[in-house]
Amino acid sequence: MNRLSEYQDLIFTSYIGGLRKNGWDGEEETVKLSYLLSFAFRSAWEIPLMLRQLQQEQDSPESKRLIYITKLQMDSAEQAERLGSL
Repeated sequence: MNRLSEYQDLIFTSYIGGLRKNGWDGEEETVKLSYLLSFAFRSAWEIPLMLRQLQQEQDSPESKRLIYITKLQMDSAEQAERLGSL
């Protein structure tokens, strides 16, 4: 679970590499903003799942996983906000 942020970076880097390999030469920041926002928007359905899980089993591995994922999503929203204001 702790490697999820590493995987996010790897996925994004690979995605950009694939775009470039296929001739795309746009601004990476635009893709990064879209990537961050799409991940952050997933919290719209992750947060209700997390809240239900916390009501049932607050200290379960599933609760901890959902808390961690939601934190990453909120971090992505903050990164997107910073990137969007540049």
